[in-house]
Order: sequence, then structure tokens, then C-alpha cells
Amino acid sequence: VVDKIYLKYDKGLVLNIAKNKFDFTGQIVFDPIIKIIKNKKINKLVFKDITFVFEPNLPPLKAKTLFVEYKNGNIYLDFEKLTCNNILLDKSNVAILNIKSNKNVILDIKLKSYALLQKNMLDILKFYKINLPIYQIKGSNEITANFIITPNDTKIVGNINSVNTQIKILNNVVTLDKLNVKI
Repeated sequence: VVDKIYLKYDKGLVLNIAKNKFDFTGQIVFDPIIKIIKNKKINKLVFKDITFVFEPNLPPLKAKTLFVEYKNGNIYLDFEKLTCNNILLDKSNVAILNIKSNKNVILDIKLKSYALLQKNMLDILKFYKINLPIYQIKGSNEITANFIITPNDTKIVGNINSVNTQIKILNNVVTLDKLNVKI
């Protein structure tokens, strides 16, 4: 039974379970996920209704279901109904590659959202130094972003595609058939 699980990313690229119940045997366990997987001799875990922190300065992420798989020295996280700051990030996933290596570990985050470029989304982008001088009033969006994080570097590649959009730029409202922004 999993009530809540907190996963925290740190500079060592390690996922830790902390502060809540993770119950295989009736006891609270505070071990890294990889150790739990090895001890239980399984390679997949499923968690329901979880909250976790990727970065302390960002709002926590919440998911209806988290699927954790350990395969070939990598940890893969897939989500069902993932949200951050009340923004749906369904079809997003995370891979922690080369987990056995302290120097070559890579955190690969792929996010997908259909949210409007409004305060909640713009605040998340600002955290990664992506400052868009717009506010979206209406439209239909597809936002994709790929974050590649190593202990020494962060690379971000993203696309924002919007149709039938209305945006506010410096107090001017503009209506566009299409809007494409590359990050």
C-alpha cells in the first residue's frame, strides 16, 4: 500500500523515498528505489496517488499513477495524470540513465502539455530561465519540452505550437491563426 511517496532529485541524481509510507511488509522503508527493487527481486513498481518533488523551488508534482521500471542500469518513470502547478502533463516521462555511474548519470525529462501560456505555465518556464513576454488568453496548444540534466549541465529543447490563439504582448492583444515558439 502506498499512501504518498516523495521522490527528490539531488545533484547525485538519486531518487529517495522519504517522509511517508512505502509498505511492502508493513514497515516504513526509507531506502533508495533501486535498493528496494533489488531487495524485492522485481524490476517494476506501481504507485497510486503520489506527490513528489523534483526541484524544491518548483511546486510538487502529483500523479494518479507512477510506474517505475529498473532496466539495464537505468530507471524509467512513466505517469498517469501527472500535474504540476495544476497543469496536466500527461504523456510525460523521465529516464535516469547510467544510474550505476556517479559521473555519467543523465536525467532525461520529457514533458508534454496542452496548457495555455498563462501564469502557472509561465512560472515553470521562468524557473528554467525561459522568459516569454506573452500571456495567452485563448488557443489550442501542444507544448513539448525535453530537459537533459547532468551533474554539470542542463540542456532544454522545446516547442510550443498553438492554433487559433490570442495572446497579450506588452498590453497589446494579438489574434493569430498559428503560433510556433522554439526553445
